[in-house]
Amino acid sequence: MSPEQKANKYRRISQATAILMFVSAIFYGVLEVAVDWILGVGQILAFFVDIFSLMHFSFWFALCRIKLMSKKVVRRYWTSMLLGILPIPVIDVVLVPLAVFLTIKSTWQEDGGGGNSLLKSGTKKIIKRIRK
Repeated sequence: MSPEQKANKYRRISQATAILMFVSAIFYGVLEVAVDWILGVGQILAFFVDIFSLMHFSFWFALCRIKLMSKKVVRRYWTSMLLGILPIPVIDVVLVPLAVFLTIKSTWQEDGGGGNSLLKSGTKKIIKRIRK
């Protein structure tokens, strides 16, 4: 196994997954704004898009072994996602991607910086994780 594969083994969110999450978050924000403009039932449908995006990303982060009830995640993820439920169309485009971005960023910092910084820091962190 190459050193790059060893470094990727200990990351909970890969760069490809992070990009997919962020693009999905932007899609949910744009979809919600588009649905908001439907007369009569737009607000109700937008609420369901919010709930579905909240469930979708919660499940996705749970699959990536990220604890969603820690203090850091509650501040960054849940606050932004729950504020996104408010019926203000402009905020919806920003809050869901912001929540996903901040959660991914904090996860990468916990995992040793994500990307190549785990590789650059040497094998000490990898050995510590193997011993645990």
